[in-house]
Amino acid sequence: MKNNIKFIRNIVITLIALLLVAAIINFTPGYKRDKYADVTNLVFGGENITEYLTYQIYLKETGSIYVSKKDIEDLILEKIKEDEVNFSDVITKKEGVEYINLSDIASRYELQTEYIEESNTVIIDDRETTIKIAKITEDVNLQFKPRKLSKVVTELKDGEEVTCFDNVINGWRLIRTSLGKIGYIEENKLIVE
Repeated sequence: MKNNIKFIRNIVITLIALLLVAAIINFTPGYKRDKYADVTNLVFGGENITEYLTYQIYLKETGSIYVSKKDIEDLILEKIKEDEVNFSDVITKKEGVEYINLSDIASRYELQTEYIEESNTVIIDDRETTIKIAKITEDVNLQFKPRKLSKVVTELKDGEEVTCFDNVINGWRLIRTSLGKIGYIEENKLIVE
């Protein structure tokens, strides 16, 4: 009888421990699942701002990229440090939401935009910001957070070119791949050109 109680107690403790580990892995930054895999991602410089969008990006068959007026005012204008402007001449409505063609914003504010179909990602770079290109010096994993025990975003190959940013945390540098994936690698694993 005593052995049965101990056995059941050990099973309960093990189950609780497993549930705790699963909860920690699920909710700890750096281990979260990629919940934006099925939508068009919006990357501004070295930050994926998809999670802050109020409305999803609208892609027209013609190749035009539309972002909601609200998101442009709340996110993009804030990042380029501009106040609200009148976009009434460039608004398109879809399902009651006002959208603005991203190329109109890019031309007004000297932004460089690119759509990468392979990863379904829109990249916006401020032309005034210096963009540095770097080469990976050995096969390495791109980490979600600047530490070894973090989610692996993707694998990078020796010689691959990436965009790097000035953000360096404890020897880890923030980079963006050619597909728009963002993460950190150890600074000594790349050569900045």
